[in-house]
Amino acid sequence: MMSAESRSPHAVLITGAGHGIGEAAARHFAASQPVACLDIDCESARRVAEGITEGGGRAIGLQCDVSEESSVAQAVAQAAEWGSGLSAVISNAGIVIRKGLLDTTVEEWDRSLAVNLRGAFLLSRAAVPFLAKSPDGVLLFVTSVVAHIGFGFPAYTASKGGLVALVRELAGELAHLGIRVNGVSPGTVSGTGITAESLRDPEVLNRTVSSIPLGRVATVHDVVAALSFLASPPASMITGHILMVDGGISASVYSMQNPGGRSSSRP
Repeated sequence: MMSAESRSPHAVLITGAGHGIGEAAARHFAASQPVACLDIDCESARRVAEGITEGGGRAIGLQCDVSEESSVAQAVAQAAEWGSGLSAVISNAGIVIRKGLLDTTVEEWDRSLAVNLRGAFLLSRAAVPFLAKSPDGVLLFVTSVVAHIGFGFPAYTASKGGLVALVRELAGELAHLGIRVNGVSPGTVSGTGITAESLRDPEVLNRTVSSIPLGRVATVHDVVAALSFLASPPASMITGHILMVDGGISASVYSMQNPGGRSSSRP
C-alpha cells in the first residue's frame, strides 16, 4: 500500500461501495485518503463509511443511483465538497442480467446499459471538473473479463464491452487535463453479490476453478490491488489501459491446453 504522504489529500469516490469490490476498495483507500462511499442502497453505503470512521479513517456514505443524471451530479458534487476535491473516481456499480439473447427483454437490456454503461458516462461527466483540479486525477472503471471473451449473457457483456471502449476514448480525450483513465477487468471474483450464490455450489465452484489457468478464483482484494496500483504515483504514465485480473482466462483456451482441468490445490 502506498503511504499517506504519496497519496493526494483529496477524496476517492467509489460507486457500488456498499458491498463486494466497492466496499473492499473503500476500506483500502481509506487507510490514506478520505473516501466517499456511493451506493444505490444508502444504508449499505453509510454502514461501510461508519466502519471506516470507527477504524480511524475518514469517510462519508451517500445514496446514488448511477443511472439517474441528477442523482449522480448531486452525489459527486457533495462528495467533492466534503473531500475538498476528488483525486480518484472508481466507477464500480453494476448489475448482471443472467439471460441469453432470446430471453432478455428490451427493458432488461436497457436497464443493464443504464446502470453499467450510462452510469459510467454520467459519473465521468460529473467528476471530470473536479479531477482536473487534482495534481494527478484518476478515473477508473471496473469492467469484466466478459468484455473481452463473451459470457453468454449479452446485456451484461455488451455493457462491459462498452466500458472498455470508453476507457480508451476518454484516456485520449482527457489527457490534456492531466486525468488518467484506466480499467480493471476481473474474472470470477469471490465475495461479490454476482458470485455469492453460484460459488456456494461445489460443482459450480470446481467447474469454475478448472477453467482458470492459475487454479483459483480471484478475491476482491486481488481486484483492489490492481485499482490501487493504477491510482498510484508509480502508474503516472499509464492511461488507456485495461488490467486483466482473471487468472489467465482471457490469455488462453485453457481446456484445450489441459483437457483434464486443474484442481484448486497447488503443489
